[in-house]
Formats: sequence, structure tokens, C-alpha cells
Amino acid sequence: MKDMYKILVVDDEYGMREGVSRVLQPYGYAIMTAPDGKTAFDVIEKNSFDLALIDLKLPDADGLDILDAVQRKDPLTVCVIITAYATLDTAVDATKRGAFDYLAKPFTADQLLVLVDKALDRRDIITEADRLRKERDRSLLLLSLEQSRFKTIISCMIDGVIVTNLKGEVVLFNNIGSRFLKGDMEVEPGTPLTDCMENEELRDVITTASTEEKAYIKGKEIKIDNETWMANCAVLRDDGGEFLGTVTVLRDITEIKELEMMKSRFVSLVAHELRAPVAAIKGYLDIILTRSAGQDEKVYQKMMDRSRERANGLLDLIKDLLDMSRIDTGRIQRHIKPVDVKEYLTNNIEFFKPELDRKKLTVETNLPEEPLTAMCDADEFNRIITNLLSNAIKYNFEEGKILISGGKKGELVFFTIADTGIGMSGEDMSNLFQDFFRAANSLTRKETGTGLGLSITKRMVEANFGRIEVESQPSKGSRFTVILPQGKD
Repeated sequence: MKDMYKILVVDDEYGMREGVSRVLQPYGYAIMTAPDGKTAFDVIEKNSFDLALIDLKLPDADGLDILDAVQRKDPLTVCVIITAYATLDTAVDATKRGAFDYLAKPFTADQLLVLVDKALDRRDIITEADRLRKERDRSLLLLSLEQSRFKTIISCMIDGVIVTNLKGEVVLFNNIGSRFLKGDMEVEPGTPLTDCMENEELRDVITTASTEEKAYIKGKEIKIDNETWMANCAVLRDDGGEFLGTVTVLRDITEIKELEMMKSRFVSLVAHELRAPVAAIKGYLDIILTRSAGQDEKVYQKMMDRSRERANGLLDLIKDLLDMSRIDTGRIQRHIKPVDVKEYLTNNIEFFKPELDRKKLTVETNLPEEPLTAMCDADEFNRIITNLLSNAIKYNFEEGKILISGGKKGELVFFTIADTGIGMSGEDMSNLFQDFFRAANSLTRKETGTGLGLSITKRMVEANFGRIEVESQPSKGSRFTVILPQGKD
């Protein structure tokens, strides 16, 4: 690789420059020369060298100043001072300024070659050292960037992360994971787990995992305040099976647990609602089949009528459950369009006329003369009116009244169905729209129903971007108001 070395020779003696060039050129070195300081500075500004042989005394410059210029251009260039006035002070001064060595004039070709070889070996060493330093710096930079990216990633995770090392010290955690540590984000990396974790359940999970001989993932539900978290602790081991630490991931499963409880309650409620009518139908059928009620056919006919009534109730319950499921899962395709509110109210009053007449109920309407149009799904709008009007009839007193009104409020339209019936207490109103809720009192006990009608009604109103309001007093009736977006007339 000697043919790649570039050597600068700075000397005011022509014979010295030529002599050095002739000795070195056969070895493949690229030689450049300068007879004075001005030429040397120009050459140095335009080129870089592996080795510089610099005369200490020049007519127009000091050799040490040229040495400084060479090192400013390339600090890795090896410099050798050539002088006929070599003294200890000169050598010390040159060394302080960065010279590798000095060569006293006169010198032989062998002396020159030995010194050049030493100087270029020095150049190779410092060049390799510089390469290794840059590689180390680059590796440290990459490591730092990787660590920064890793910290950014775990900081953005919605799950909590806590990492411990083989000494049981917390070395890394994110914002969510800090909730399980004392002082949150104030915990210093390297703090022992036992000193910074208050939650005993989680501490036991991590400690137990650290003492296991086999790598595994341990999961446990952890309680913190009113929340439930699933802690999954994984043991880290190297290729030789040596323990390195643990990584614990914490996921908030509070909503999942609540949904599980709601599902359990829902299944229990449905089972309860289904059990009573099915048991009643079975009881009636057993009596009919065994003829254990005597020979009066009217008795058996009454049992069959009651069985049919119970069966119809079951079908209504199943229909309501299916409707509720379709609404909650978004499987209903709605066709939002302008709907004539007054037309649907009038049609439903006519539809319920037989029941109104049976209970001798009077219907009074107070609707505006101008068009009253809502933007909603027509089928669901009809169901909403049907459910509310049906309840107004069912829970009204004989010879009572139903008052129907409507109007506009800015960009909204509303209609109200009020009755003079049994009304509700404040406690009943607070539970009114819950699934399967039915007020339990002497006035409602004789009325059948699934307890899902108003719950489904509220879902449909909200699915059509509206809201439903209720006012009621015991024995004074109830007033339901549905508010929906106004449609274009």
C-alpha cells in the first residue's frame, strides 16, 4: 500500500528536496515538494498528506508554523522536522507542537528510510485508531438512536411496561407502567423493585417469575383503585439459559370485566324472563294432557288461552331481544329521510282505536297546522310512536286521557305523548330505560311485558340522532318527549 502514501517535503535547499525525492520515489511514494513557506502553505491548502518532512528554518517562514498548518488541515498527518540545528529544546518544542520526530542534517538514505517507515507505521496506527473511534462513535450513536426509538415506542403504548434486570432493579418503564411505581415517573432507573413498587400482588408476580428455573409468561389480574389490570410477566434468558431479567406488560381490562359482568347479568335476566312463562306453559300442558282438572272443557280452554298468551309473550320477548341485538351490533340498515310526524301520529292513533275504546280513553291532539317533518328512519320512527302510545294506553286509568302534541325548536322537531295514568316514582324513572326494567307495584303487576320496550325505544331514538325525555309523578301520569333533527319540508 506504499504507493498510496503521499509525502510532502518542505526545504529551501534544492539538493535536499531532490535527494529525498530520489530516495523515496522508488518505493512508490507520491512526493510533492515546496522550496519556501509561501509555496508550502499553498500546497497544504489544496492537498492532504500522510507524512510531511519540514525544514525547521526557511527564508520566509518558521517550520513549526508550517507544521501547525499541516495539522490544522489533517490532524492525522505525521510530521517530521528536518533541521541542521537540532538541540534538546528544539526537539521538545517540536514535539509539543505535534511533531512525531526530527531528523538532523546531514542524514543518510538509510536513516531517511528508517524514519519514514516508522512515521508511516505511526500514520497507519493513528488512522486505524481514528477509524475505530469513529466506528465506536457511530455504534454508540446508533445504539442511542435505537434506545431513543425503543423508549418512544413503549411510551406510546396503551399498555403499561415495566422491565427489571437480573438484580431485580427497575431499568425501564413507560408512563402507564409508572402508575404501579412509587412517585410515578420520579423513580430512577436502577431502583430495586422492592423499594419502588407498592402493589404487593404485582411485586409478587415479578418476584416469583424471577425465581423460576424455566422461562415462561405468568399472568395475573391486579387490582388498582377501582380498575382491573392483567399483568403478564415474561422471563428473559440468554442463549445459555442464564436469567437476564423480566418484562411485565400491564393491560387495563376494567371494561372487559364490566362487560363480562353485564353479560352474566343479561343472561341471568333473560333466563329468568324465559323460565316463568315456559314453566307456566308446561304446567298447563301437563294438566291438560293428564286431564287432572276434571272434565269441564271450559277449564282446559282457559288454560290453553293462558298458554297462548304466555307463548305470545315469549315471542314478543324474543323479538325484542333480536331487535336490541341488531341495534347494538349495528346490523340494521337505516334509511334516513324526511318523515311526516303528524301522519305517523294520526295513523297510530287510528291503529290503537280498539284498545282506546276498550279502556274508554280520550285522545287529544295539539299539533301545528304547518308541516312537521323529522329526518329519521321511517320504520324505526313508527316503532317509537307505537311503543310510547302502547305504554300510554297500558298504564293509563280507565276513562283517562292521552295528550299528543308536537312542534319545532330551531333545527329540531319534537312530539310529546302524555297520559293521565299511574305515573312513576323518582326511583322508577332513574331505571326506566334499563333492559328488563319493569316498575314493581300493585298497579303494574297485572300488565304483561318484556321490560325491553322503552330500552329499545331509547336506542332507536339515539340511533336516529335524537334524544328522549320523560317527566312523571305517581298517579298523575307520564309525559314522554322525543326530539329529532328537522327534515326539509
